[in-house]
Parts: sequence; structure tokens; C-alpha cells
Amino acid sequence: MNIPCEVISNLISTLVSSQDEQEKMATAKTLVNLLHLTPSQILSKKLEDAFLEISSHSDNLLRWKVAKGLSAFNNRKAGDRLLQMLDDSDSLVSLGAAEELKRMSCKVTGVYLSALQVIIRHRLQKGSILDVILSIQNSCKYYNYEIFHNLDLIPQGKTI
Repeated sequence: MNIPCEVISNLISTLVSSQDEQEKMATAKTLVNLLHLTPSQILSKKLEDAFLEISSHSDNLLRWKVAKGLSAFNNRKAGDRLLQMLDDSDSLVSLGAAEELKRMSCKVTGVYLSALQVIIRHRLQKGSILDVILSIQNSCKYYNYEIFHNLDLIPQGKTI
């Protein structure tokens, strides 16, 4: 599938500048779907910047959709934003960010283990963060990484 550059550029412009929430959502959905179908054709700094900007939008469904696209960039800038989105006030957005962090490579996410340890200490819902930690540990092969030290998540004498 060959998508003309001007089509992608127009979609990105619509995502950022449209005042119509439905159009913004449909555009985000289209761009995320294209990212998964033809990442080499659509990945660009312009799209990443647009997703980063929209990831702070007031519409929780739009933030959730953009989180699904950020992981495709597989870099620290996108990873840092997904890490921030774990603290989103909307649980759908937070869970979406957690799922997308798990999709990113170890080279990007391995550095987040200590930050995740801090986040998990202050959360009531620890499950999604714990799942991200376990996924990162597994993909990075950090089997002996002491992330659970002093977290009181695992009873003494038990292993995962």
C-alpha cells in the first residue's frame, strides 16, 4: 500500500487543527490504523509531535487513541509521554498507556523500571503498572532486577 505524503500531511494537519471533536477522533483512528499497517510510510517527527500534542487533549477517548499510536515510535520521547499518561485521571487512558509501554522495545522501556517502582508505590490500582514492570523485566531479561524490594506486593518468601 502506497500512501501519498500529502495525504498523511493533511491528516496530521486535521488532527492538530480541527475544532470538530468527531473529525479529530476519526483522524486519530485513521492515523493509528495506518501506523500499524504501514509504519515505514507514516512514521515521522511531524506525526510524533502531533500525537504528543494531542495526548494532552481534554477528550479521554482521543488521549487513549493517541496512546495507541505513540508506542509505534518506540523512542524515549514517546515512552516518556506514555509513562506520564500512566497517571492520567481516566483509567482507560492509564490502562492504554500501560499496554502501549509493554509493546515498546527493551532499549526504550528498560530505563523506566525505577520510575515505575515509584509510581506503583503511590497507586491504589497497582495491577496495570505491575504488568508493565513484569513485561519489561521479561523482554529485557532483567530476571534478577529487584523492583519488588520493599513494595509489599509479594508476601515474604514468595516468588513470581
